[in-house]
Amino acid sequence: MINIHRVRGHLKKKRKNVLSLLAEMGTELRIAEIGVCKGHFLRHLMNSPNVSIGVGVDLWDSSYLDGVEISEAISVLSEVNVTLVQGKSSEVAKQFEDGYFDFIYIDADHRYEGILKDITAWYPKLVPGGLFGGHDYVNHTIDLDGEYVFGVVKAVNEFISREGLEIHVTPEKYPSWFVVKPV
Repeated sequence: MINIHRVRGHLKKKRKNVLSLLAEMGTELRIAEIGVCKGHFLRHLMNSPNVSIGVGVDLWDSSYLDGVEISEAISVLSEVNVTLVQGKSSEVAKQFEDGYFDFIYIDADHRYEGILKDITAWYPKLVPGGLFGGHDYVNHTIDLDGEYVFGVVKAVNEFISREGLEIHVTPEKYPSWFVVKPV
């Protein structure tokens, strides 16, 4: 079983080191990435021999991120066994039983309301002792046809405070956050 100290040990530098942590979590792991975009990180995750089921969820809306289409993700993920689901991530979560996934990584809507919806929808889908995390734990604003203010830090901090969880944040320019769901 993993704990936050094991997470810190494996993820000292960057999120891609999560593969070594997945190797300690057992075999036949079920993972999900919420917010797949072009699929590069999900392909990386699927390189773990311990992962048996991979699910990628994204809106793939043509107005989003310069029109990234699902076909781009299909191409990037063509050599790994993964199921892609197109739709609003908080709605797609309803398709899975609570306690289904061993690892869930959120990198979808970075606005406060969006990330809060995703955390609320997906955390119950994680097994006790599972790893939950996400990308872009930063205060940042970008211009996507209007101001887009990241709310990841605020939403995650509220979540970990409410749940009484310890957090690990990777020391990267755009850090990832990770917590372990209590058993």
